[in-house]
Amino acid sequence: MLPGPAESRQHAARHVQMSRTPGYICTPEDPSGVQTMALPTLDLPVCLATTTRFLTLPPADSDTSARLLCSAAFLVALVWLLTRQPLAVPSWSAVWLLAGAPVVEEVIFRLGLQQELLTRLKSAPVANALTALAFAVAHGLSQGTWQSLLTLLPALALGSVFQRSRRVAPCIALHAAFNAIWLAVPLVHALPTFFS
Repeated sequence: MLPGPAESRQHAARHVQMSRTPGYICTPEDPSGVQTMALPTLDLPVCLATTTRFLTLPPADSDTSARLLCSAAFLVALVWLLTRQPLAVPSWSAVWLLAGAPVVEEVIFRLGLQQELLTRLKSAPVANALTALAFAVAHGLSQGTWQSLLTLLPALALGSVFQRSRRVAPCIALHAAFNAIWLAVPLVHALPTFFS
């Protein structure tokens, strides 16, 4: 039996609402509305392994050129990851957003870029603003202007936490919390659809 007009409208409304959710990509090859994220399955372990290696680098003041080179390499890798083909398994997307992205992005942007800018510029607010801008641009490359604008304020908050503590662990935890809220928003908006 074919769905009636009410069911079709409900499915179409849910499809449109979920495809407009920030952080998700609805592909033309996926007419069912399954949400995908731009991260292949094998990239998560590779990112975590390289991030672990990055954490063992010497402090920024010992060899700034090596640290800057590593930061640039990780930034290029991050842009590459964010612009890859979408992954068709939404559960891996959630794992990446809650565990992988906070670690990788905070290591790149806080331990790498912001720490280097702090060393070179000697101005914490300027270093934080430039890092937040780079963070927003990196997100905008894969998810558009709105995603970029919406990540600017959390990026400034993360930079402020790093600036005060000089530790990346609180930034990773806060980043994971921001991503958890980001994931929960579409679920909250979709609740009436599930119960009707």
